Amino acid sequence: QILSYRKTLARDRLVFTDDVSAAIDEGEPDNERREGMLKHLRHCFAKMSVENQALMKLRYERNLSMDQLAHEIGKKVVAVRVKLHRLRRGLRDCVETRLQEEQA
Repeated sequence: QILSYRKTLARDRLVFTDDVSAAIDEGEPDNERREGMLKHLRHCFAKMSVENQALMKLRYERNLSMDQLAHEIGKKVVAVRVKLHRLRRGLRDCVETRLQEEQA
């Protein structure tokens, strides 16, 4: 059960590439790169459907647990977890693509 839980946690995290993580962790004095990444994240979030934005807001602005979120929207916890994972992955891919385009 513990291994299963740990696997679930590992799948639930949003994982950026090493470059993106390093940029976040560097704490650059001018924060220019961080601001650029946030700009891209906001852009990518705005491109999401209203329904998906609402789901993300429930999870992260209202800080609902997976159980609470599933109950709130009337879906199973597994379905919510999968949906959030896909949305986070889509955001990550969008941000990374925009960063690569910006550097090219």
